[in-house]
Amino acid sequence: MLECWTILAAVATQTAAVSLGSLVLGNTYRYPAVVANMAVTLDHVSQGRLVLGIGAGWQPNEHAAYGIELPAARDRVAVLAEACAVIRCLLDQRRSTMDGAAYRLRDAPFDPKPLSRLTLLVGGGGRLVMGVAARHADAWHAWARPAGLARKNAVLDGLLRDIGRCPGDVARATGGTVAVRAGRDAERAAGEIEVRGTPEDILSQLLAFRDAGADEFIVRDEAANFSIEQALTQLDPSRRPCYPG
Repeated sequence: MLECWTILAAVATQTAAVSLGSLVLGNTYRYPAVVANMAVTLDHVSQGRLVLGIGAGWQPNEHAAYGIELPAARDRVAVLAEACAVIRCLLDQRRSTMDGAAYRLRDAPFDPKPLSRLTLLVGGGGRLVMGVAARHADAWHAWARPAGLARKNAVLDGLLRDIGRCPGDVARATGGTVAVRAGRDAERAAGEIEVRGTPEDILSQLLAFRDAGADEFIVRDEAANFSIEQALTQLDPSRRPCYPG
């Protein structure tokens, strides 16, 4: 698998409008001050199109293979919260000082700044990670079907209110693989594909995610059975705005 951030830098030079981001960086792999510098650099290269996605990290086989420590889940989430605080502090302030259990800053300079406020997305569907999102994030992502997403959104709303933030302060994102089929072939889409069927079927399923509170649906590329151009052509007859804005 190619390295995410290097690919994003390359994609930024070949595109002009699409948002770019990581879904998500594992916090166990990189020091947050380095991540902040990487993010600002890519924000400038992309002319302000970056969404910085970060999560606690989780994949045991990868950590074991490369000798990277993988603490217990609760400890990883606590360190993620500190990392988000470090990143936000560096992005927003000229100099930062912070004392945490995992990370410390001492009058740390940080220039240049992002072109505008850089969106920090926290990924993860567990309540502890959602607590980190409530406190630090501009956007939150979780993989879920519409009913599950609606329940998680209600939990996040409560966590936000508990700390004095409005539910609308944090954008909600989800996603999945998509398979566009026509006619009788629509019934034969199988495997782990989460949104499938005719263009009309797919539109109905995407609207269900919207009704569950999703502001954005991110299409995963694995198991995709069509090109972007083909998908747009197939969806065109029933296309209408699915999401505000």
